[in-house]
Amino acid sequence: MKVLLCARSNYINLSSGDTTIIFKIYTFLKEKGVNVDICGANEEANYDD
Repeated sequence: MKVLLCARSNYINLSSGDTTIIFKIYTFLKEKGVNVDICGANEEANYDD
């Protein structure tokens, strides 16, 4: 299973509550063996396969 978490474009430079939630979800899913990626709103994610 692959999961893409999409965040606002400045989530790395301007951390806030939404960033905390995304990283908690990321960590939880990784611990369960899920392939997880995070991308900002201005980034292009390659999930074609």
